[in-house]
Amino acid sequence: MNHQYQKPIQDDVSEISHYTTPPTSPVSQTMDHNTNTIRLDSLKANIKNRQNQNNPRSDNINNIFEDLLQISDTTSQKSNSTSNVTLSHFVVESQQNDNSIEQKEEKEVDLIKIDLIQFEFSYPTKPQSSIKSNESGDMAFLYHCNKNIISVCFNKMQCEAAIPLNQLTGFCITSDEKILIKLKKNYQHYFSHHLGGFPYLLDPTPMDYDPTNNKFDKAQSLLLTPPSSERLLTLSSLESRIDRLYFCKHGIHNDVITEDGLKMYITCIFLHERRAIAFPFSGTFHKLLDVMESRFGKKSPAIHYRKNNESIEIKNDGTWRAVKDKAIGKKLLRLELHII
Repeated sequence: MNHQYQKPIQDDVSEISHYTTPPTSPVSQTMDHNTNTIRLDSLKANIKNRQNQNNPRSDNINNIFEDLLQISDTTSQKSNSTSNVTLSHFVVESQQNDNSIEQKEEKEVDLIKIDLIQFEFSYPTKPQSSIKSNESGDMAFLYHCNKNIISVCFNKMQCEAAIPLNQLTGFCITSDEKILIKLKKNYQHYFSHHLGGFPYLLDPTPMDYDPTNNKFDKAQSLLLTPPSSERLLTLSSLESRIDRLYFCKHGIHNDVITEDGLKMYITCIFLHERRAIAFPFSGTFHKLLDVMESRFGKKSPAIHYRKNNESIEIKNDGTWRAVKDKAIGKKLLRLELHII
């Protein structure tokens, strides 16, 4: 009976000690290295003594060399193990730092900037005027998302004309990809000067005069022209965000009339959620895809219109026009689309 239980007990102890032995500390590793060095020196001395004595016991010498090789291999393995642990720790820590930087950058989306090459001012009783620049980085449109303010910057980005969103009666991206802003009568606006230009690192200095020779005074609309390099995706995202966060959120009618005089309120039905976008009735299928990508991160999604037993997959402008005709409403059309 005793012999039947001895071996399993010894095996269990062996397994436990194998998994519970803590890794050697740097101090222990240093002590092991010193001990191995002493053993190496001792073995070398023994070899030298045997050679001086002309001892022909080659077998013993071979055994001694085998011991030397074993000690050397053990020391090398421990050194490599320590360096690998340190390296892997460094790689993991570096990856964590990179991830935290990326997450920080993703959160910093409070400002949308679009470069411009021209401003056009329209007035109710006098001719239009404009400001042009062929110099890159000289003028830009800014949308301060958290402050509900839009700005037009010029003079090498040092001058800023800020307009609160509640002073707007309309906002859209035109068919020729320009920014159209309609303003209230006697709208409020203010000017400031930035030392050093963009990006703005210091607080601006208020200005009590219009640095454009009063071009902003009594303007009823602004038409801003971006360079041809500005992506339609960025412009569509800007239009959708302002329309959703200001006009739709506060129930304010957007006076900028599209080509067909109508806007669509599209409910996008995903597998686990429903989202909404405001979209011009005259908008093309490709513009719809751009808005889907910018708002929901869906690149070239499968879009279906489903009503009762009818199902239409929207693949091009032809099928998109057929689906738009099924929208319901008067001034604000409503449409439901299923996104896969």
